[in-house]
Amino acid sequence: MKSWLTIALTLLIAGCASTEVKEEVQQPVKAEQKNESNDLAETPVPQRIYYFQHKLISDWLYQSDGALFFDLQHGNTARLLHAASELVSPEYADGIYVRPIEGANAVAIKFPKPEHAALCYYALILKAEDRYSYITYEKAMGIKDDAVAGEIGVVGSWDSNGNHQNHGLQAYRSESEFIADNLGKFR
Repeated sequence: MKSWLTIALTLLIAGCASTEVKEEVQQPVKAEQKNESNDLAETPVPQRIYYFQHKLISDWLYQSDGALFFDLQHGNTARLLHAASELVSPEYADGIYVRPIEGANAVAIKFPKPEHAALCYYALILKAEDRYSYITYEKAMGIKDDAVAGEIGVVGSWDSNGNHQNHGLQAYRSESEFIADNLGKFR
């Protein structure tokens, strides 16, 4: 599990190309790192999706000095989708939609519909002055798709220290409902 984390962090650092890249990131891949892709393939897909949605994006947001937000706000999704393709699958990456929110300093991310609890339906990245917020809408545990008409989930957020906060259950019926309800709460 630790080796796929190393790969993901390498992708994170390499993906922040619009920020200053340190020399050690540009070093060639060492022989022992080449075998780590086998460990990634052995990691269950839900764990890779969770890592991508919760850790990679939030770490990337907070460690890129605004580069990730700037890229996504200006339609440059190539690095994000490449990371999703490498960590999860090309099909998963094809199901991700990113769009800037008109009239707000925010970007919305719509993920493929989650099959497992704690995986995200949506995410919202907000910028207020020089601060960023990363808000997620995660599938709740124990909720069956046919039990309710909405997408029952938990609103969560991740801070720059990697801490997760739970903001309670919601039953959003759409991405726009999630955005409207959370846009002003986290500024």
